[in-house]
Amino acid sequence: MFPDDSLKRTTAMMTPEPPKVVPTTEATTTTIVTTTTEVTTTTLAPTTTTEEPTTTLEPTTTTPEPTTTTTEPTTTTTPSTTTTQATTTTTTTKATTTTRKPTTTTTTTTPKPTTTTTRRTTTTKPPTTTTPATTTPDPSDTRYAATSSFHISDLTAAGTPVYNDGPVHSSEDGPDGFGTSADFGDNEEKPERSCLKINDLTKAVKGKASEEHNKCWRNPINCKHGFSASIFGKLIFNRKDESRRYLFSTGGDIEGIPGVAVFYKGIYLNAVVSTGEKVWSIYVAGLVLNDTWSNVAFTWSQQEGLDLYINAKREAYAKYPDPLPQPPRQPLKPLQLTVGCRRHGKNMYDDFVRGKLDEFVTWQYKVSQENASFFLGGLGIYL
Repeated sequence: MFPDDSLKRTTAMMTPEPPKVVPTTEATTTTIVTTTTEVTTTTLAPTTTTEEPTTTLEPTTTTPEPTTTTTEPTTTTTPSTTTTQATTTTTTTKATTTTRKPTTTTTTTTPKPTTTTTRRTTTTKPPTTTTPATTTPDPSDTRYAATSSFHISDLTAAGTPVYNDGPVHSSEDGPDGFGTSADFGDNEEKPERSCLKINDLTKAVKGKASEEHNKCWRNPINCKHGFSASIFGKLIFNRKDESRRYLFSTGGDIEGIPGVAVFYKGIYLNAVVSTGEKVWSIYVAGLVLNDTWSNVAFTWSQQEGLDLYINAKREAYAKYPDPLPQPPRQPLKPLQLTVGCRRHGKNMYDDFVRGKLDEFVTWQYKVSQENASFFLGGLGIYL
């Protein structure tokens, strides 16, 4: 033991003083721990809800959930700092505990008021313009009065005999549902002279025909929407008969005169449509019963060709025409419809029908196959 050490120990025990800390640049005997706790405050920006104006929008209420920010308790512990000097003095620094109360931050977001704009829309319907159909009649009404362009019910009253010595008689034997008919029975004996002519089709049925209709009759090339015709016949056939027998004609034939015609030869039934430049012709054999009422009709247009119907059933068609020698031939003048024969010159007639005819009807358009019942005038007994 050294003397100086003993003396220092005795002095310390008699006069206790806090130890002096001597600053030094080389060694630090006191360590100060500083703990900084940052308090985070969260401020939420106001939430603005903007909705597009709609025509029917319920008011919108936005209620945000409260936001809670909790700061966990922070404990700051300062560890004991021991300074050892040459003496045996021990300095104890109690740990300092700093407890911060939890900080609760409640953010309340108040949305801006939502403005709902409801636009009232007023819809004004445009005026309705109804244009009567000219070429598409109501298919549920198949009477001639509802569908046709031209209708002759009483042929003997509408026409004039082509020869004074060739009378055409009215017969009570007509197609079922139509009454009387025109009887050409005198042609079963020589000389054959019985035939009817109708010179002015615009006067044949008051208010039904027109000049446009006559243009179509003169030459089918003038029929913008095509053409259709129908007639009832109770025809007398002879298989060995070589004569053409015309049901009706406007002069049209396979030689090129413009017009339309329906005729039979033996048991062959023919239809012809000529424009003077082109001709469509078609025939069927044995489909019309002898001495029995049947309906014969054709439909035609330049685009779709010629169709032949027997009792409202399409039996034959010719889509493409045959060319005719040029220059084209001209229609016979004046315009004349013959029923029961053919005109081949001024006041010259031949090829007389045998039997009875009734209900001559035309349409200034090509009647479709779906509407073939138009040919029967509302009667389905011939289907």
